[in-house]
Amino acid sequence: MLSKGHEIQRGQVEIVDTETLTPQEHLLRKIDAAIDFNKIYEIVEPLYCEDNGRPSIDPVVLFKMVLIVVYLANYTRNIIISISARQRLTANRGLCVRT
Repeated sequence: MLSKGHEIQRGQVEIVDTETLTPQEHLLRKIDAAIDFNKIYEIVEPLYCEDNGRPSIDPVVLFKMVLIVVYLANYTRNIIISISARQRLTANRGLCVRT
């Protein structure tokens, strides 16, 4: 809904607790509980230089990002396959709606 006439509170500070934003049964919480991500530090430690170069991005954060992207890609692929299968099923039964 479009709200008009409300003054914007630009100087207002809001404290957000990210723990309460993510439901307890969310997939990301389950992944975090099931996988020991500290092993990643041991695996990648020889690949990083301690006294040379700029600070790195946390390797666990990078791994989690790739994990989420791969999961979402597979999830999206499964949805597309499911939709196309349903479309073929309805078309074979003469239920296909043409626009």
